[in-house]
Amino acid sequence: DEVEHLLTRCLQPSISDEDLDGASYQLSLFVSAITALHKAGLYNAADDVFIDAVSRGVLPLNLAKQTFGIERRFTLDLHGMNVAVANSAVRVALQQEVLSTSYDASDVWDKDMVIVTGRGTKSALRM
Repeated sequence: DEVEHLLTRCLQPSISDEDLDGASYQLSLFVSAITALHKAGLYNAADDVFIDAVSRGVLPLNLAKQTFGIERRFTLDLHGMNVAVANSAVRVALQQEVLSTSYDASDVWDKDMVIVTGRGTKSALRM
């Protein structure tokens, strides 16, 4: 895929700017790519880049699954994410949850989903 090839090439530059370390550069690159793809309406491609960033440890996917007696829910924390990255995080989290759910009658998808949003004054991540 063209987007993945471009990201791979861009992730290997020599960083000469003293104010921008490698982790900040990667974060900026992934966020910019996801944002551009999202603005172009290429949501699946943006999701693929998001998954790549999560797998590399550049972006978080803060998804917590909890059980309270018979109630099940999962919480997705979007603090510090811009709209495009948050959109991909929600889409990817829902896809993962649906794919991990068995489709027999005894396991109907009855979980609540809590989405935590906001800027978060103590969030380490800001986009």
